[in-house]
Amino acid sequence: MPKTYKAFVKEYSMGLQVPSTSYLKGVGSLNPLRKKEDVVPIAQLKPLKQKDEISGKLKAKVLDRKISRFKKKFRQNLKDRKP
Repeated sequence: MPKTYKAFVKEYSMGLQVPSTSYLKGVGSLNPLRKKEDVVPIAQLKPLKQKDEISGKLKAKVLDRKISRFKKKFRQNLKDRKP
């Protein structure tokens, strides 16, 4: 005997398995459950490296590159000025 629409809606709202909706099963959260003691407070975390912080080697490389470019342009300008 087929179910009536009211019976179908009642079972569906209660979460019972209905043949047409048996493939729609709820999925639990993928995040693991944690106790409050297990979570590390934000204040205890190590601060991340700021964008402005650059290593000493990189600073030296950039400075050398800028100096060499300046010297090259300066010498070129001197050559261009002489008649």
